[in-house]
Amino acid sequence: RYTPPQLTTAQRRAVTEPGPLIVSASAGSGKTRVLVERYVRVLLDGGVDVRRVVAMTFTRKAAAEMLERVATRLDRLFAEAKNPDELLQLRSLRERLVSASISTFHSYCSSLLRRFPIEAKVPPVFGELSAADRLQLRRRAIRVIVEQWLSNHRRNELAELIRVFGSYQALERSLERVLSSPSHLISNYSVPSLQDQLHSVIGRQAKQLANFWQELLGRAGGDAAAECADVLASAQQVLRAGFAFGSDSNDALRQALETFHTKDGALRAKWKRIVDEREARTAKQWAETVRLALDADLETEQRAETAATILVELTCAALEVMDAEKTDLAAFEPDDLQRRALALLDNDSVRSRLRWEIEHILVDEFQDTDPIEYDLLQRLVPLHDHTTDAPELFIVGDPKQSIYGFRGADVRVFERARADIVAAAGAGHDIHLQTSFRMTPELVALVNAVMLKAMPERTSGYEVGYEELCTARAIETCPPSALALLVGRDASATATLVARHIAHITSDALEVWDESFPVPERQNGGFRSAQYRDIAILARKGSTLAAYVQALRAAGIPFRVESGRGFYQTQEVLDVLSFLRLVHNRHDDVAVATFLRSPFIGLSDSELVQIATHGRQQASLFERFATLAQSTDAPPRIAAAYSMLEQLLPIATRLPPTMLVRMLLRRTQWYQNVSSSPRAEQIIANVEKLLEAARQFEQQGFRNLLDFVEELDSLRLVADTESEAAVISDDNVVTLMTIHAAKGLEFPIVYLVGADQLTSGRPETLAITEELGVTIASVEGKETLGGKLARQILRQREHAEERRLLYVALTRAKDHLFIAGTVEPPDSDGTTRSLPSESFLGIVSQALGIEWESDYGVRSVPLQGSVRAFPEDHPRQIESTIEIIYDLPEVSTSAGTPQQQPTVPVMTDVVGGTICGEIVSASQLLLFEHSPKDYYRIYRCGLPSQEDQWQRAVARLEREDDVVGTLAGQIIHRALEYIVARAELHAVDAAIERALVDYRSSAHYTLRQRAAQDVRATLTFLERNGLLSSSPCAFIEQPIIMPLGEHFLYGVPDVLIETPTGWEIWDWKTNRRDERSADDWLAYYRTQLEVYALLAASAFPWQEQFTVRIILTRPPVAMVHRTLNRTELDAARARITSLVEGIVRTAAEPCSLR
Repeated sequence: RYTPPQLTTAQRRAVTEPGPLIVSASAGSGKTRVLVERYVRVLLDGGVDVRRVVAMTFTRKAAAEMLERVATRLDRLFAEAKNPDELLQLRSLRERLVSASISTFHSYCSSLLRRFPIEAKVPPVFGELSAADRLQLRRRAIRVIVEQWLSNHRRNELAELIRVFGSYQALERSLERVLSSPSHLISNYSVPSLQDQLHSVIGRQAKQLANFWQELLGRAGGDAAAECADVLASAQQVLRAGFAFGSDSNDALRQALETFHTKDGALRAKWKRIVDEREARTAKQWAETVRLALDADLETEQRAETAATILVELTCAALEVMDAEKTDLAAFEPDDLQRRALALLDNDSVRSRLRWEIEHILVDEFQDTDPIEYDLLQRLVPLHDHTTDAPELFIVGDPKQSIYGFRGADVRVFERARADIVAAAGAGHDIHLQTSFRMTPELVALVNAVMLKAMPERTSGYEVGYEELCTARAIETCPPSALALLVGRDASATATLVARHIAHITSDALEVWDESFPVPERQNGGFRSAQYRDIAILARKGSTLAAYVQALRAAGIPFRVESGRGFYQTQEVLDVLSFLRLVHNRHDDVAVATFLRSPFIGLSDSELVQIATHGRQQASLFERFATLAQSTDAPPRIAAAYSMLEQLLPIATRLPPTMLVRMLLRRTQWYQNVSSSPRAEQIIANVEKLLEAARQFEQQGFRNLLDFVEELDSLRLVADTESEAAVISDDNVVTLMTIHAAKGLEFPIVYLVGADQLTSGRPETLAITEELGVTIASVEGKETLGGKLARQILRQREHAEERRLLYVALTRAKDHLFIAGTVEPPDSDGTTRSLPSESFLGIVSQALGIEWESDYGVRSVPLQGSVRAFPEDHPRQIESTIEIIYDLPEVSTSAGTPQQQPTVPVMTDVVGGTICGEIVSASQLLLFEHSPKDYYRIYRCGLPSQEDQWQRAVARLEREDDVVGTLAGQIIHRALEYIVARAELHAVDAAIERALVDYRSSAHYTLRQRAAQDVRATLTFLERNGLLSSSPCAFIEQPIIMPLGEHFLYGVPDVLIETPTGWEIWDWKTNRRDERSADDWLAYYRTQLEVYALLAASAFPWQEQFTVRIILTRPPVAMVHRTLNRTELDAARARITSLVEGIVRTAAEPCSLR
């Protein structure tokens, strides 16, 4: 039998107990290890075929890591095994792991639909709509229905909606929002009616409030209770009869409210003294609800309900239009995959077959599920049907770390699943992992002290009950934890304080545990001084980090800002977009100003003012720019910028977006200008990611530059969850990131900054909640009762999630924790602005007993508590001190200023010419030479080739990595480019990791293995042949363009590299090779080689001969090359010219596929 090593009692139960099983795993408790060990045990002990085990999680990265950990564990077991039978079993499992079903929920749903397309009523080959496509689809559907209503005599209903929302644009935005919401919120709206739903919510909260009042009287006793007893009895009589809007009997309820609460809903002082803070907060919410109901305007409420009914009807009609168009397009949204998969599992035949095929289902990060995902699991594993032979279910997660409500995650699903599993299998199938292997005892004591105050004891609704953390870290592996509050008078002062504190602790003032030492004893070197790379600065909002960037830069502390969400809103993407808009419309003054101010040109504000005030008053900004640039007294930078644009703009609209942006990057000082930014590496990576998106856009048939600009515009508006490009780095720098980005990570030292800030939602005309459905929050500016209740529900949900976010932030620290926020010092009269009690710093302060109004200036507070190693152990007393720091002297840093990124050489020499003919690429010539028909389809008719269409369909279905341009080839290309450009020849794993994240790969083990194998083999081959130096000067994907008669020739070689014999061009080929010889390959790629040689000759006129190499990366690595001198280049030019003329002749022919 398989015996998992070194597990705690609870972990061992989680690995070995039969399912169904639900595991609540606190932060740092070894959740991933438990999941992997259970997966391995299922394979080894049960003899289960790997294809009969389904594992699901919520991100592609997490799925990739799970598969990699399972593979690593099997590899280790194989290395340790001695028994021949055991070796054979492990080898067989390891080989079959390539067919393991480890994926995201969305991927699993997609695979079901592709497997059963007839039953699911979907095309057998379908794609996924981009965010921009989804937005356009929603807008088209809305306009179709609006036009139908205008022509079908429903104009009055539409007019009422527009009056309610204030404008058609506001109505359209609200409709788009509802259409992007989970469909069950819409479909459940009409039954019961809004009035019934409101009565239900109000009645429930009013009865809870009355019961609370009754409890207050019982606690108070004496005369106070007697005086209020009659008032409460009258209110309870009203509630027993049923609450009704506008009833005269409500006066008794109003009188009770005034007796127990102030006008803003807070408890009156004599009652507040006998309750705790959580009870007071809950009672205030209930009182606000009842008061809202008593003051409701019935006419406004009726209009709101009517408008909501019309809105939902219009939305449902638009949904039908969208569904029909999606089917026609054979493309779906991510939520469609789940919804259609759920419908598919209602098919008895499909459901029975899957239950027979699957023996085990394992789900990770279950706290991030939504109700539809749990419904999917229930279809496969009917927990309450003991007569059905169903898969064994294993669920693991931590509801205390559910922080993705904005993505649709519903923390209540975890408790629902727990209740279902306990009801079906007993309490023994609910396992809790409370012991953290991450944090020191002092840290655990602080987290427990804070979260026991911030979270309730028991789970209720969106509120998750707090489960006491334990810690298994022995005192020998724990440096004395430094815990402190860093308090500044304003945001800037707080950021400066944090920077000085970092300088202080990294000057040998603080130690961290060094896990690289095997012996956990101080005298054996288990501790070391803190370094910058040990430190993470976490904030709830990315915007908070700007002040800390400035403070760290001023202090000379190296840092990097970790990638986050909002890729299409980053400044570097907007800068590229402004240039593309300028190309399309030179009279777009905003685009022109943005571009000239951007790092591409880098004009100052004063130079922009100089441009804006020059020339004719009616002239556009670009016309003024051109006039000034061509004047005799033109400033040099302005003249140079205009000269560059004058050469680029005439050809810009005829170039692919990828090449156009590449040329702009190389012909401006962009790389130098961004290299001084602390985000330099991130900025460059983001632009590379944008270029990859442009490349994929170009592959979708013929679409012009304007189409790409519109695509970026749409994505900018809707794709705010798109993450920035991954940056792989092990530099000794401080990391700044959001708390959401830090989830799943750990750091020896954590600073939680901006802890005084509160969340602030923007009021909307529309509110969507599960309890009330789609609710009109205001009518012509007047707030409705439904809107107030919906916002209250949303606020309660957000506040609960904020506390879980605080838990996630605090538990990222391993050794030391510092919390920074702004608290204003007392005024001259001794008064202090109160800290918001709902802020992170407010919650921590309350838990530590700090009242800033009276305690400002206090230098420390005690921390006392008891911590267990395991829940069943006796507690250990912890006594520590939390320092409060208001100011620190400036400390000089040894690091100096952050190391700048290596600058990229700028090729500013321009190959002259006037565009009057065709612009032809090396790829076009190669395709035209070998397949004129495919060239005609793609470049004249705007269609993908028939062969390419078929191959891409197969690639989507089977993830076949040998199809040209598919994932493996892209990853190998990107990794090799990353390594060669940086001259980091041994950074293979980091390069592949970056490429995998860039391409959003789930990193199937075989794909990762193949990429690493090919990259290492290629680098070895290049080194062995003396082609790589330790510091080459290389351009990656450098666009080159040259005149060829009246036409133009361009290419984007993979690598343009300087060698001892001159500049060479390298091109990677990653697809599988057939039996062709080197001479055959040389003949096949002859045209591409000659085009690249001609382009190199135009770029480097002083060089006499040019070598172009095709490197075939699939082992055994091979290479073919041609070296051409100037005489041979003349002959090549004549042959290429003839091919170009053949292409030109096709341009005159009308598009026909006959």
